[in-house]
Amino acid sequence: MNTIQKFIKDNNIDISGSGSGLNSSYVILAGFSLYLNDDTDNVDKVLEDIQENGLYNLSIKQESEFIEVFDYAYVNNYCLFWVSPEAQIKYIFELKKEDKK
Repeated sequence: MNTIQKFIKDNNIDISGSGSGLNSSYVILAGFSLYLNDDTDNVDKVLEDIQENGLYNLSIKQESEFIEVFDYAYVNNYCLFWVSPEAQIKYIFELKKEDKK
């Protein structure tokens, strides 16, 4: 299980649905993945990580929606939220070494 998959599991993020609930999950996941990958715009790598070893499978429609949300999150710097105290309280994840104080 890689870091993205562990984050999904530890935080009970449902990426199997559709509509606004899925969009909310994707916003969280896109922002966290941007944080993990140093704000690198590489959605293909994130999708590979999510689906690695068949742990989570996304339909073509779900992938398309994730790409749209990811692009929006990238342009709007959603990665910055993950160094805030609020993120550390609300979600289970390990801060990157350089972000620990």
